[in-house]
Amino acid sequence: MAPDMVRAYLRDTAALPWQWGVVDCMMWAASLVERVTGEDPAADLRGRYADSHSARTIETSAGGALILVTTRLDGILVQDDDAGWGICVSPHDRWGACCGIVADGRAMLKTDRGLTIDQARPFAVWRAADG
Repeated sequence: MAPDMVRAYLRDTAALPWQWGVVDCMMWAASLVERVTGEDPAADLRGRYADSHSARTIETSAGGALILVTTRLDGILVQDDDAGWGICVSPHDRWGACCGIVADGRAMLKTDRGLTIDQARPFAVWRAADG
């Protein structure tokens, strides 16, 4: 993922209000994937849930956040846990795991409390195949 494209996305979307199924951690990260690749890994989930309970049900039925994201990004992005730019699944104190965006080697998470920089190492990171 081109650093300038990721920075522009962060700038353009940082202030978007949290809304489950529209602008939550997973949809926010998936929207960057769509912007970069033209493929939306969460198209079938957009608008399908409107609260944390429904989101958790989808995540649990998929086997957890890491499995859910891995299966959706497979074939679109390449897993590279050392990538300085990309999509990540990171630990989260309230939810267990949260999707985010890695920028300049730091995990940025969109939460209901706003955009935060995660200090923990992500569980996994995916980058564009071309770097």
